[in-house]
Amino acid sequence: MRTTRRPRPSRRHEADSHGAAPMALAAAEILQARLGLLLLAQNRTAQLASSPVGATSRWTQLATDPLLRRVLDTRPAVTLRTVTDTQPEVVRDRSVANARTLARLEALERRTRLMSAVSEVLEASPDTVAAGASELLSRLGCLLVPTLADFVRIDMLREDGTLEAGAVVHNGPARRDGWMPDGAPALAERVARDGTVVVLAGRTVPAGFGAFACLPLRARGRTLGVMTLGTTGAGLDADDVRLAQDVARATAVALDNARLFVQAQAASRCREQALAAVSHEMRGPLQVISIASGALLRAWPADASLLPERRQIGVIADCADRMRRLMTDLLDLSRMDAGNFSVSPEPARVGALLNGAAEVYRPLAEQKGITLSVSGTPALTVMLDEQRVHQVFANLIGNAVRHTPAGGTITLSARAEDGLVRLSVTDSGAGIRPENLPRVFDRFWTSGTCRGCAGLGLAISRAIVEAHGGSMTAESQPGQGATFTFTLPLARA
Repeated sequence: MRTTRRPRPSRRHEADSHGAAPMALAAAEILQARLGLLLLAQNRTAQLASSPVGATSRWTQLATDPLLRRVLDTRPAVTLRTVTDTQPEVVRDRSVANARTLARLEALERRTRLMSAVSEVLEASPDTVAAGASELLSRLGCLLVPTLADFVRIDMLREDGTLEAGAVVHNGPARRDGWMPDGAPALAERVARDGTVVVLAGRTVPAGFGAFACLPLRARGRTLGVMTLGTTGAGLDADDVRLAQDVARATAVALDNARLFVQAQAASRCREQALAAVSHEMRGPLQVISIASGALLRAWPADASLLPERRQIGVIADCADRMRRLMTDLLDLSRMDAGNFSVSPEPARVGALLNGAAEVYRPLAEQKGITLSVSGTPALTVMLDEQRVHQVFANLIGNAVRHTPAGGTITLSARAEDGLVRLSVTDSGAGIRPENLPRVFDRFWTSGTCRGCAGLGLAISRAIVEAHGGSMTAESQPGQGATFTFTLPLARA
């Protein structure tokens, strides 16, 4: 078996493009050109019946049409001249030129339709491709046969370097499923190993074929599989090989995206399982530390001589409480990912909700010299899980206190809108940078000014609100504070 290199494209092909947009433009030009040729042919039929001998031929009309001139003038040495229909040799040459031009137009149009159909098949989402890779490859093979080839086989490369048959499509009804020509498996393995395109012609082609080609499916420098093509009639020209390479590249990208998606999903599951296991195991020891430190603080008298010891015990208690909250957040995240996170909404008064949250966190704000107030408490009833919504307020108010300087303000407010209640926490702090605003609800993301933050509070708060059927948004201007707003459904009367 011999390997032939990919033919170097001629000068008239140098402007060919492999992108979807250029192919669409070429298709539009083809249709316009074919329509122009048909109209001119009809006009010429009418002229033969009415025009005198020696009238100007339609070549003059073609020469004045820039679109048709660009399509028909395929070589720099060929020019369009004004001739008359009384020159038999010119008429004969013109007929040959028209036939060749129409053949090229039809071939390009056929390839354009094929590439458009391939793109439509491969634009499926990565999870869809990963779940049905075999079906996708079979659909792809059905597109290539018989438009480009009479036999198509797409093999996937396993981790151990061996090939696994993904799809086989051919025109031979008498051949069994999975049929492969003699010598083709060895050729496919060679292409998978070397990552090069192999085109066979002449005596090296398997019996029953006029041409044979193997192309690697490569993406990001890695071979994912091999696509084998065979034709029983005419051979594969340079345009056919280029088109096959375009299809192979597009297929490889789609398969690579699906592979990366599966890997990312597996890594995410492992991470979440590890976090859930660690969080569950650490809750017990942290609870013991919190109880023991609290008991020591209550047992030791508030004596000046014991003040340093009491301060250290207080630090232990605070750290244990912080770790306990972090473990609770991690467990909530694992429940959300597993689909086990739920809320139990019950009717609650909006005014009582806001005033209760303000009373709980006002001492924390006053320690920093911040004024915490409530504005607008409509007499409305909402459906909520009170414990979970207080968790949302704890995250929002805690962040506001952390980022608001002394002398600033924090305002809790509510208003009814389209069957929902919009609850807001507004502070007069430094605000959020525009480039950071889209990321504030991302897991484990924190700004550079937040020390000791795990970056989970806002992500969990939004998940809690969404579990109630609401939504959460953030608005901010640098230097003008920030407003976090979430919605809850009104209770039915």
